[in-house]
Amino acid sequence: MKFSEREGFAPQEQPLQYSEVPGWVREAFVNLVGSSVAEFAEASDGPTANVFANALYSHLKPEIWKVLKGEPPKSPMFGPWSKYIPELFKFCEWWQFYDLCEEIHRFIETKYGDDNAEIVAQKTNELFSNEGIVWRFKDGLIVRAMADPLSRKIEEAHVLLGEARFQGPDTQFRKALAHLNRRPEPDLENAIKDAVGALEGVARIITNRPKDTLSEILPSLSGARIPKPLYKAFESVYAYRSDLPGAGHGQVGPSSVGISEAEFVISLCAAMIIYLAR
Repeated sequence: MKFSEREGFAPQEQPLQYSEVPGWVREAFVNLVGSSVAEFAEASDGPTANVFANALYSHLKPEIWKVLKGEPPKSPMFGPWSKYIPELFKFCEWWQFYDLCEEIHRFIETKYGDDNAEIVAQKTNELFSNEGIVWRFKDGLIVRAMADPLSRKIEEAHVLLGEARFQGPDTQFRKALAHLNRRPEPDLENAIKDAVGALEGVARIITNRPKDTLSEILPSLSGARIPKPLYKAFESVYAYRSDLPGAGHGQVGPSSVGISEAEFVISLCAAMIIYLAR
C-alpha cells in the first residue's frame, strides 16, 4: 500500500451516481465490445470483426446522427467503427449510453447468438462493478443493481408469481421494477404503487376476494394465518402506499421519495408476497 493509503490520507472512493458514466468507462466498453467481437469472429464462420463493426455502424447511424448533430458519411476516413462509434459513446447522454449498451447486446445476440451476447453482458457487468457503476445487464436489459438479499427476494417472488393463478400480480410486480429502472429518472411513486398493488393482488387471490382492498382483507388473515406483529407490518406498508403523494393521491409537488426508500418498500413487498403465496 502507498503511504497515503496506509495512513488514511488518500481520498476514499465513492459510489458513482446513477446518472454518471465517466469517460474511461465509455471507452472501456467500446474496447470490450470490439475485442469480444474479434474473438467471436475467429471462433465462428460468421462475419469478420471488421464486417461486424461496419454492420453495427450502419445499425447505429440514426443514433450517431442524433448525438453528433450531423449525418455520418457512408465511408468515413479510418473506418466507421474506429472513428464514429467511439465518438457516439463519448458525447451521448448518460441514459443514451445505457440504451446503446442494450442495443449492442441485441445486435450481438442476433449476429452471434445468446451465449456470446451473455459473455459481453458478463464482461460489461464486471467492468461496471469494478468502476462503481450501479447498473447491470440482466436478461439483456440494463437495470439497477440491488443488494444481494434484495435481488434474491425479488427472484424468489418472481418464481412464486410464475404460477398461472398469480399472473396479474406478477405483471404488476414487473411493472414496479420497470418504473424503478426507468431512465433518465425513475418513477418511484409508481414503483411503490405497483409493488403494493401486486401484494394486494396476491391477497385477493388467496382469499378469493377479488374486489376487496388489502386493508379490507387483512383482518381475515390476522391471528393464526398472520401473527399480530407481522400483521402490523402489512398494515403499515399499505398505509404508507395510501398516503404517498402520486401513488395513493394526486401529487401537487416534487417527489419526496428517495431511491433507497423505494427499494426498501419493494423488498418488503417481495418478502410479503413470498409469505402470502406460501
